[in-house]
Amino acid sequence: MKWLGDLPHIGRLARTPYLEMMNKVYERLHELGFTDMNSYYSVVFQFIGDGARMTDMAKKASMTKQNMKYLLEHLENMGYVERFEDKTDRRAVLFRLTGKGISYRDKAYEVIADVELQWANEIGIENMIQLKKLLAQLNEAINWDLTNY
Repeated sequence: MKWLGDLPHIGRLARTPYLEMMNKVYERLHELGFTDMNSYYSVVFQFIGDGARMTDMAKKASMTKQNMKYLLEHLENMGYVERFEDKTDRRAVLFRLTGKGISYRDKAYEVIADVELQWANEIGIENMIQLKKLLAQLNEAINWDLTNY
């Protein structure tokens, strides 16, 4: 199979940096004391925002409600998320980050920024900015909502 530009397909090109980012982030977060966390939980942090329903997070993450429930229950037991009542629909349960969850998220963002800067120094800052702009454009073209990232 011949891909555009005689390069590996876009999925592989996008996946490898993502996996490397996750490896670097969790390695550093473990060094910072977040040893109970791993990349499986990252999907919750990507979609929880200021509070979200389990079903909405599962849908955005393209995973089953059962899998999302499992992750949320573990994070709740570890003190990273908490449940609260949806004031607009008292039947609904929402999840939000606790102080510990916010601290973890903020540290993760700091590590991500450090990794991005390292990579930018390798390929050039303008190239990294251009790469991010192109990937944002591609996400927009396929209607992927980046607002929670």
